[in-house]
Amino acid sequence: MKLLEFKNTIQEVWSESTSDKIQILKAHMQALVKDKDLINQLTSPLIEDDLILDHDERLGYYLYAYSEGQGTYRQPHNHGNGWVIYVVLSGIMEMATYFETKSDDGESHIFEKEHYLLTSGDGRAFYPGDIHHTLSLSEGTIILRLTSIDLRGELAIGRMKRY
Repeated sequence: MKLLEFKNTIQEVWSESTSDKIQILKAHMQALVKDKDLINQLTSPLIEDDLILDHDERLGYYLYAYSEGQGTYRQPHNHGNGWVIYVVLSGIMEMATYFETKSDDGESHIFEKEHYLLTSGDGRAFYPGDIHHTLSLSEGTIILRLTSIDLRGELAIGRMKRY
């Protein structure tokens, strides 16, 4: 699969139910990371900042590529009302999911639920409100991330939460 084909796929499946859409797009993203041209584009030279590969104002999604150094840890967080798909292009990424409880005094506590190691071609989808962390276990891990909305907006209005 090529990047242009994937962009067309996003447009084609956007009206599907959220669950169906996410599973379809995750499978296509996993095929996309096998594209040698894309691999060369993103690894030579290694991307430094978030690189927007595609964005649609009307639908609101963003497709990013970014690299993480070994040991880069993104503390447990959710994406507010947005969903996200991560697919590893190269390297090793650890991810864990959490559930949240509240004590009688209203204090929030999170507990690890599941733990994964993702390598090239592996992907995970997180739905609105899902809590997770990421940790790069190799130097120059490259990730593709598709978000349903602008996460900066979710953070700014307080729906995206870091724990």
